[in-house]
Amino acid sequence: MLAATEPPLYVPVLRGHLGEFDALEMMAPATRSRSYPLIVIVPDVETKPHEPWRLAERFATLSQKWEGRIMVDGSRLTDRETRGDTGLRTVMDAARGPFTQAVPVVRLKDDAAVRFDAADAVRQDGNGVAVQVRRDDLFVAPALVARQLSELLHDVGVQPEQTDLLLDLGYVADDAAAVHGSRLVDRVLSETSGLARYRTVVLTAGAFPPDSGTVRPQRLTEVARHDAALWEYLKARDPERLPVYGDYAITHPGFHPPSSGEIRRPSPHLRYTVAARWLVLRGRRDHPRRNAQFYDICQEISADDRFCGAGLGPADGRIADARSFGPGAAKDWIAVGTAHHADFVVDALARTGLP
Repeated sequence: MLAATEPPLYVPVLRGHLGEFDALEMMAPATRSRSYPLIVIVPDVETKPHEPWRLAERFATLSQKWEGRIMVDGSRLTDRETRGDTGLRTVMDAARGPFTQAVPVVRLKDDAAVRFDAADAVRQDGNGVAVQVRRDDLFVAPALVARQLSELLHDVGVQPEQTDLLLDLGYVADDAAAVHGSRLVDRVLSETSGLARYRTVVLTAGAFPPDSGTVRPQRLTEVARHDAALWEYLKARDPERLPVYGDYAITHPGFHPPSSGEIRRPSPHLRYTVAARWLVLRGRRDHPRRNAQFYDICQEISADDRFCGAGLGPADGRIADARSFGPGAAKDWIAVGTAHHADFVVDALARTGLP
């Protein structure tokens, strides 16, 4: 597990889905030792993970699967879900019991109440903060970004050495967006003063499309990993000044509004990460074999020349021998895809410097 003073190799941005928690536990030991997860709590009218007792229960579950540092983001919670508290205070109060290394996430435009609660968390826990700077915040002079960061850290009562800086580009829809994003980040890295003092500087982005419903059932579909391309373009520009790599794993980086309450049973599926691509395969929702279609999906993926082999990690071992584990359900399919993605990214970064 990542030590408090050890720099991470990879930051996965996850949403508190139980399948993602299982993925953290399923990751290969080498992946777990170099990863620093960011957990974003998103309200949902079905599962209601934002309710205080459910939040405490969810973080208790997470603590059984992950023992190291995590970043915790409650910015998606509104007063309706937090009963008047800030989202930051709500999630930190829930995380504090199970985790001694929970790091609160703040933003440049956070108001005085959020900054006050972040300062309180720093005093209580001594873990510093993570500051997320979004794409829209970067379309200004780097000197202004540096000044805004300095003011925020002053309000929270931390130094850059106690701060993780997250440059978040959100959704990278195509190759043109990847090229543009690499130029934007390169300008920020080269022209913003004081970045070398930060505990970590992380670049996060995501490229999985918002709707995988266009993937035809029982037909292997390839989806471009434009977030990985962005990183490759950035490395080509300046290989000596690279941030830590982060992504939204196998999900779209947009955060959907609370569900309508209509529960639809998903069809078996797998999103399998390879170099520059995802291999996406799903079954039919109305198929008589139902979840057992996952066996066929795993068989087709494991027969592909790009399959990494069971040696990469437990997720690939499950794909290679799916019948020994059972077909599983939705959260298991998410866990396998997410854990494999993390194992692939960390292994590729360690070997080649590219995700």
